[in-house]
Amino acid sequence: MVIFPPWLARSGSRRLQSLDPEERSQIIMTIADNLIKRKPEILIANEADLREARACGISGSLYARLAITGAKLAALANGLRQIAESSYDNVGKVVRKTKVGFLTITV
Repeated sequence: MVIFPPWLARSGSRRLQSLDPEERSQIIMTIADNLIKRKPEILIANEADLREARACGISGSLYARLAITGAKLAALANGLRQIAESSYDNVGKVVRKTKVGFLTITV
């Protein structure tokens, strides 16, 4: 099992935001392509994670969320491709503002 610290994801997200749309889109598309290309490796690693989870007593819905299938990988890759295509128009732009009390939240 590979565990990454949360700050690493945050740092990567900020780095992606700083790229121009073409670079950002290409990186996200590469990730999507690698999910499909490396499917056998991912499924084998997931099987090992599931065995460890069972050994630790994890079951039910938490266990089900850990399980990855070929269909889940395809759906993830498809979602990433959609994000890559929409990142040309959406990243760095205000989509919605909500006023809550004295705060204005920009999304």
